[in-house]
Amino acid sequence: MRLVKSEIVFALAILLGAAVLFTVPSVVQATEELAPGVAEESEPETAALGLVPRALFTLTISKREPGEELTEFTSGQRKVFFFTELGDLTGQRVMHRWEHNGKVMAEVEFDVGGSPWRVYSSKTMRPDWVGEWTASVVDPQGRVLSSRGFSYLAEPLDEENQGEAE
Repeated sequence: MRLVKSEIVFALAILLGAAVLFTVPSVVQATEELAPGVAEESEPETAALGLVPRALFTLTISKREPGEELTEFTSGQRKVFFFTELGDLTGQRVMHRWEHNGKVMAEVEFDVGGSPWRVYSSKTMRPDWVGEWTASVVDPQGRVLSSRGFSYLAEPLDEENQGEAE
């Protein structure tokens, strides 16, 4: 009888182990599908998984709150802010990574002191930095938790100077 009990325990252990093995890949797969790193414009909260409920670009910050959300700036607008609200990251260090046309231009680190925690970084733009910009929230393991983009456009010539440029 003792031999039978040990065989049953062994068989249960095998079955339990197999269940864990079959479960883990689906959890990993679901994580990869839900957190691709770049949020779709229509559903920004999906990619953030609650860790970055708000992420946006603006021209102003007042009392740790962002001004109007913008996705396009002109070269006359010299300072751009990237505002993020972070959740469930207390005690961790996160980074804002600024990229211009795919090239890393700046990385700003923050220590998260609570949840929710609001942080922002800014970039003083140069007129020749027109193109596509991305700012990402990156966790200590290097994973992108949220990413947003904006276009930096050349400032249009005024009507007086347009005739001279032609």
